[in-house]
Amino acid sequence: GSMIFRAEDALGRPVGSCSVAAARIGDDGYISPVAPVRPWLSGLYVRPDQRRRGVARTLIGASEQASLRCGFNELMLNVHEHNEPALRLYESLGYEVEEQCPPRWHDWSLWWPDGPHLPRMGRHLSMRKCLRTKIDE
Repeated sequence: GSMIFRAEDALGRPVGSCSVAAARIGDDGYISPVAPVRPWLSGLYVRPDQRRRGVARTLIGASEQASLRCGFNELMLNVHEHNEPALRLYESLGYEVEEQCPPRWHDWSLWWPDGPHLPRMGRHLSMRKCLRTKIDE
């Protein structure tokens, strides 16, 4: 299953969104029937004029709480290695890069930062956050 989260401003206008889906993704990055089911955060977007106001943190927090309610102890995500603002955000929230395999051709993609910049070639990194500690259980 999957869930979609939407953030709105005081007038009810959308300012951001993301989704969480339970999926079986193997170490190679492909869907695998033998991989464990894990929740994956994806499609996180905040309107440029609403960034740096806590919207992304709120959406991620809602995604983490929903994952816990569904019985998961972790939340996974992918991020482009050159998306420094997103990497800083995720790391500040406790996400860690999982061990990476050597890059393969399908690991590489282009990333367009906001503004008049040229795209940068790079890999997508898988990040994970443990949502429960031994004390919580």
